[in-house]
Amino acid sequence: MLRSLVDACYLVMDAEKVGTPLNGVTKIKTIYEPWSNKKPLDGQVCQINYILSLSDGTMVESSRERRKNVPFSFVLGSTDIVEGISMAVRTFGQGERSIVKIASELGYGYDGIPPLIPPNAELICDIELVDFSERQKLFDKPLMCTL
Repeated sequence: MLRSLVDACYLVMDAEKVGTPLNGVTKIKTIYEPWSNKKPLDGQVCQINYILSLSDGTMVESSRERRKNVPFSFVLGSTDIVEGISMAVRTFGQGERSIVKIASELGYGYDGIPPLIPPNAELICDIELVDFSERQKLFDKPLMCTL
């Protein structure tokens, strides 16, 4: 039996370290600890490097190879990237690199993307949160129209 709320908090933190699922996303291993505990928020632009694999180890895609080490950018909370990666990145501190397991419903789901990703495929993703920042506005000042 838990003696206090503090004990419960420590149990949750320890469970996250060993890979307890968080709504279909499980952190398997941390490769690099974050150099900042600041975490990205929805609407911010995140830059990540990633290696996406199937659970059998078959590599599907690597941003490091495809983009020649230029990080992939996306708006957190948008549909630019699969939900499981967004969910994982929300928990990362800046500079963190971790391997996560993503349930199929938070990846490519029932349909998959044949032939690369079969239906109902669980994904393994090595993700590095390189940076994140506020979304830049298209215009700083309102447009003035003259007729």
